[in-house]
Amino acid sequence: TYPSLKPTVEALDAVALKIKYGEPTPEQLRDWKKNDSCKEAGDILGHLESLDLSQMKITDLRPISTFRRLKSVKLSGNLITDLTPLISLQSLEELHLNDNSLRTLTPLARIPSLGKIYAQGNQLVEIESLSGLRSLTLLDVRRNSKRLTTEFTRNPVCKVHDLSEDTKFVNLAPDFVGLGGCVGSSCSSMMGGRVVFAGGKRTGGAGQDQIKEVRIRDDQGRWTLGGDLEMPRAGHTVTLLQGDLELLLVGGDHFSQSFEVYSLNAAHARGRELGRSIARGRLQSPRFGHTATLLGDGRVLITGGFDGGNVASQVRHDATARTEIFSPVTRETLESARLSESKGYHAAVLMGKDGDRAEDRKVLISGGISGGQVSKRIEIFDPAERGGQFKTIPGVRLIEARYHHTMTRLPDGRILIVGGFGRDHQALSSAEIYDPETQTITEVPSLETARGGHSAVLLGERWVLIAGGTSQFLGGLSSRYSLNGEATDTSEIYDLVKGHFVSAAKMQAPKGFFSACAASGEGNCKVFLAPGMGSEKAAKTYEEFDWTDLYSF
Repeated sequence: TYPSLKPTVEALDAVALKIKYGEPTPEQLRDWKKNDSCKEAGDILGHLESLDLSQMKITDLRPISTFRRLKSVKLSGNLITDLTPLISLQSLEELHLNDNSLRTLTPLARIPSLGKIYAQGNQLVEIESLSGLRSLTLLDVRRNSKRLTTEFTRNPVCKVHDLSEDTKFVNLAPDFVGLGGCVGSSCSSMMGGRVVFAGGKRTGGAGQDQIKEVRIRDDQGRWTLGGDLEMPRAGHTVTLLQGDLELLLVGGDHFSQSFEVYSLNAAHARGRELGRSIARGRLQSPRFGHTATLLGDGRVLITGGFDGGNVASQVRHDATARTEIFSPVTRETLESARLSESKGYHAAVLMGKDGDRAEDRKVLISGGISGGQVSKRIEIFDPAERGGQFKTIPGVRLIEARYHHTMTRLPDGRILIVGGFGRDHQALSSAEIYDPETQTITEVPSLETARGGHSAVLLGERWVLIAGGTSQFLGGLSSRYSLNGEATDTSEIYDLVKGHFVSAAKMQAPKGFFSACAASGEGNCKVFLAPGMGSEKAAKTYEEFDWTDLYSF
């Protein structure tokens, strides 16, 4: 009688059949059709709390209205225009409506239990009618034909903007990419708009994959060679020293017990080379998978890492608790206090706010692999306490153990902790924020894509770019084949105002385990990304991320 009901009834019938038989035999299928399957299907579905009818070409929701125990319904990818029949589902908590033909969500205002509504890719013209839903924690209305800007869209529960069209990645295509892809290269933004890419490991024959050269891109987009490092290195840390003309490169793959200082202020006599290494020394301990953090007084704190260099293994027991501090005056390192536990693949960030006294700024260290286990521990280095001491905060730990994650200091002094790999070595989608003032850590809404070995860069006062990464960690840094699962080309941006992540543009190539840096200079809306590990082999792409259009928000 009502042709519009047929796709819905057939879809419900298929769900009930699968619940009863799993994969039905031809005989079971005949019996189902011969008997009163409509009544039996109703009895089966009437007990469900969740129902998935995605991609079923449904237009009419009336047959669903009788299943009043439902708490979660997925209806994405259909042809729905009217939500009125759902009003009877007064226990409904989560509703997926992406990619339908909806112009309004007004009927949902009469379901007070609704907590999450996903309605991307529709034709919505307003959402203000939902402002009275007190249980609502997420309203995702991105990719609609009209950009929704009302008072309600400022509410943190609303995901209104998909930033994939407001941001972009550009392949910088330097002429030396013919050398092949590379991993473990560092990326630093220096004075005058120059970006320095140093070292790495490229695809190639045995003995030819270690890179010593430095590649420099100026603010006009021109590439030049910047001389060679004293030693080839990959997977090292790089720290921009005060003055913005010198870089400290520490440890790495094969030469893990050395450091060197590279200077753009010391011009080479040969050709077009713009800089050179001006100092080199021996670390107190070999390091790979360590951190190096610029302190407020210009020194550099170097912590943890593995003393066996790069090893293709998920479980490592060669982490160190030893730390040392590099002095830019003496160009030497001196042993400092020990971490509370041995660790590598952890994260570290300078705490405090701009304007704080340099000597008062501490370093937060979190996570990592310790004794073969993934750690939840958080500790703080205080340079002013007895020459520099590490301490833990009683009762304060990461909500989820993680390594190869990122930490980003936000303008208000809080620390955003994102992704990484968990105890099963799979990528995490979770994120948390540490507040130094209250000494508390809280969970924030998850990433849209689980990722570890990604990059994170603060963009101005409101945004944090989260780019790339891989799906799992299988143990190593290799340019010839992936040791870390599927790489992603996705990026997303954490919005400090809304308190959640929003999709951004896709990179030019999937990659993880790469360096990224923000361009120097106020008002410069560019981020530069080095190559990294693709899903099968090292990526070749040097990229630039442009976020100029975010200023319109």
